[in-house]
Amino acid sequence: MKKSVFLYIGACIIGLMMACGGSEQPKNVEQPPKKEERKEICLYYHHDDSVNVHWVAYKHTAKAAVHGDFDSISILAKEPVKDIDDMIASASFTIYTSSTNSKDAARDKKIKASFFGKMLNTQSITGVVKSLEGSKATVAIKMNDVEKDIIMDYSKEGDRIKLEAVINVNDWNGQEALNSLNEVCSERHTGADGVNKLWDEVKVSVSTTLLKDCK
Repeated sequence: MKKSVFLYIGACIIGLMMACGGSEQPKNVEQPPKKEERKEICLYYHHDDSVNVHWVAYKHTAKAAVHGDFDSISILAKEPVKDIDDMIASASFTIYTSSTNSKDAARDKKIKASFFGKMLNTQSITGVVKSLEGSKATVAIKMNDVEKDIIMDYSKEGDRIKLEAVINVNDWNGQEALNSLNEVCSERHTGADGVNKLWDEVKVSVSTTLLKDCK
């Protein structure tokens, strides 16, 4: 009898040990949270000294190109900005016509006096970017007391931006000024065919490299 009781108790103990688990279950070890990679944030600014305004005029029947720049320009733009487009989309500018520079002092003197000098209130050319959609910018330009919207090609490469268009000066009532300049430059504007011609088309490009501060 006693032997049966001992056997019973022993069986119960073994059962309890098995029920409670004779070996430890693997514990879930908490992994430390992964550190998020910090993204670099860049803010963009502009500086007038980095802006270049280049023009190309045309003479002769063969449409020979005459290149020049405006050395003095002032730009007012929203800054600092994270997105370059935000700066360009609301920028305004003033180009001072007395700073025209074709690397020919005699020519530049005639352009200032006989072209811009024949226009109304054109000591400067002013403008504002009215809208920006993809690769096109709508820019309002005021010259000779006339304001005209033009569409300019807009491009970006890194921190460098460029706006470019071919304009017709007659859109700003510029024919009288063209005739005046053509008259004083008659010899230079006469080609091999004996025709004196100054085209009313001018190619204009504005480019700048923006300043960038990244943290």
